[in-house]
Amino acid sequence: MFLDSKDKEWLLRALNVKGEEYEFKNDNDILEIINENGNPEEYYLADFREKDDGFSSFRRNIEQYSENYNIEIRPLMIFKSWEKEQMLFKKELEKVDAKGKRDINSLIAIARSVYYNKNDNISLELEECGINYLEYKVPNKESKESKGLIFNLSLQELYQLYNRTGISLFKDNVRIGIPGTKSSTLRNNFKTTFLLGLYNLNENKKLKSNEKIKDYLINSNGSENFEGYQTAIENFWFHHNGITVYSEDSFHIEEDKITFNPLKVSVINGAQTLTHCFSIIKEISNDLKNDDDFNMIVKEMMSNIKIKTIFIEADSKVKRSVTLGLNTQIPVTIEDIKTNTKDVEEINKVLEQKNKKICRQGEDTFNGGIYLLDFVKSYLIFKNRPGEARNLQKNKIETYLTQFLSNGNDIVDDFLKNLDTFEYIDKWWRKRKKPENINEKDYKGLGSNGKYYFKSYCKGIYNDAEDENDKEAYFQGIYEYFINTFIKLQPNIDSNELKKDTLFELYLESLISSENDDDKIGDLQNSLGEFVVKFEEYKKSNGSKSNRSMFIKSQLEKKGIEIGFRTINLICKSENQYKLKEALPLPGQTFSQLYEINNYPGVYDEQDKLVRFEDSKFYKEIHREFYLFVFIQDESSGNTKKIELISDFTLSRLSKRAKNVYEKTVNAFQDGNVNLFVKQSDDLCFHIRPKAKDVKDTFTFTDGSQQVKRTFWVNKECLLELINDKLNMKKIAELV
Repeated sequence: MFLDSKDKEWLLRALNVKGEEYEFKNDNDILEIINENGNPEEYYLADFREKDDGFSSFRRNIEQYSENYNIEIRPLMIFKSWEKEQMLFKKELEKVDAKGKRDINSLIAIARSVYYNKNDNISLELEECGINYLEYKVPNKESKESKGLIFNLSLQELYQLYNRTGISLFKDNVRIGIPGTKSSTLRNNFKTTFLLGLYNLNENKKLKSNEKIKDYLINSNGSENFEGYQTAIENFWFHHNGITVYSEDSFHIEEDKITFNPLKVSVINGAQTLTHCFSIIKEISNDLKNDDDFNMIVKEMMSNIKIKTIFIEADSKVKRSVTLGLNTQIPVTIEDIKTNTKDVEEINKVLEQKNKKICRQGEDTFNGGIYLLDFVKSYLIFKNRPGEARNLQKNKIETYLTQFLSNGNDIVDDFLKNLDTFEYIDKWWRKRKKPENINEKDYKGLGSNGKYYFKSYCKGIYNDAEDENDKEAYFQGIYEYFINTFIKLQPNIDSNELKKDTLFELYLESLISSENDDDKIGDLQNSLGEFVVKFEEYKKSNGSKSNRSMFIKSQLEKKGIEIGFRTINLICKSENQYKLKEALPLPGQTFSQLYEINNYPGVYDEQDKLVRFEDSKFYKEIHREFYLFVFIQDESSGNTKKIELISDFTLSRLSKRAKNVYEKTVNAFQDGNVNLFVKQSDDLCFHIRPKAKDVKDTFTFTDGSQQVKRTFWVNKECLLELINDKLNMKKIAELV
């Protein structure tokens, strides 16, 4: 590799190599330096400033050199900027499968990059011409004066700094970021803010690509709910602590600019803010990289995001104490905590495939963690023993764990899906409201102490809940029926009664399964006309925005019928003209099975061990028959004119197209490329996207990245075709 004398001088400055503590070897391919500990370090050099077509040979050369000399050597790559580096990495990752992506990412993880620039200094533009800022000085007799300056800078300006340094900007920080799902949650929160900001800019501009951009933002957001988009970017300043930039050298303030050498500064607090911001900007820009309108509003958004930035000039002796003082958090890691029973270890082997884990007290449970007592109580609630859960006897914990391990995989899957519902109820419980026209004496005990009973009551409704656009309103409606149901069984329920299972057993006895009761189903069909009137009355008296499933559940309970069902809203525009208001999401397990498997992600390197479509949960769901309640709504009035019940609805006719989408999804996992997931615009009858806007709920993709959980959806057009075949649409149109 050719490097002239000026290049070498610049490279040594960039690496902070002093004196004669270096040697270029092997025709400049190898650089050996003496590190701060006095030990030799070898780098294998690659210059990608002018061309980027030699990355594959660079990888091979490193491997060959390490094998020949039996040493570990660190890659050192030279780029014009961080942006150019990321473009090269993206191009190389697109060429290979999932295993190749992991190999490249492993090399990137140990590599060191430097970014060439002719100018040693950089000038960043200050907000409000640098007028509104704070300055703090501390005299020091033993060394130079310490000084602190506080400014507001735009994300666009800070990007110029990061583009010159990459992650070396954080060389003096205690950490560049927090690995794993905790970091992923923070990153996803940032991404949500950015999507809201872009949505706001797109709504306020008349761009050629307006609809295209809007479709992308809806797909990325996981829903059409952009609540708070008007102020999301402006409020970013309030939601984040900002960053701290340290330097031994002086910062030069000139009117509206601050100038310094980027190689001599370090961000000692706020590394996650910058790394997440810029990786999200890169991801979003790549998605619509050829759209000039989109690139324009991305840059405008970056200019509108303001970040509090503290610049500290201080002697190196002060640096460490400042760094530690700004990073006092002591995260508790999973590795520090060991489970102390064999049963818990065995259970965690199952749970970890589902991104869950039993934790001990003190361990972070933010992403998939659950404390042991909460796990056992949830299991008892799932088994319809809410009283026993509330009055848990700790000396029986081992027995409960053994019982859980004795269950089959199907029971475990069902429990984990219900566990998500239970966790949501915990968050929602404080928002519940007392139902109207309920005697306070009857309500008091159940309202105060009935959460465990309510969880068991809700068991199995997770699919119904996910059909609803407003889950809070949906659960409030279910809660009202729960209160009414149990008060009818036994008025004035006290706390002690809810520590036993007797009352819940009485409730279960009151439910009559309709699986072998054709008369009840026939009676249900005949009652659908009454349902229309009741539903319209219910909407008028209830504040819920979306409550079809809740309404049907209440009517079924009144008739003593317990069946699994789904609901869908069909809009009648005119005679023989219908449209569906929404696509139909399939249960999350149809998709999660692809990453909740043994030897993941390595299993995708072995074709013969992959789950075939015919053996998949997606296939089973496609061929499952279920009850589908079709709410037919008049477009002009918005009123529900008819409710139809399809008692044997199935998606089995779409099996061939489902297989095609499934195989494309498997290919995406093999390739490690989420962009290969089928989109709604692909018109393949199914598509993949998140089921709800919950950025905290993620899974690890085959390329090592954290992705928001998603599932398969049935496209509206194909679903409408199936419904049309089951119902006499022309006759319905005449009635409407």
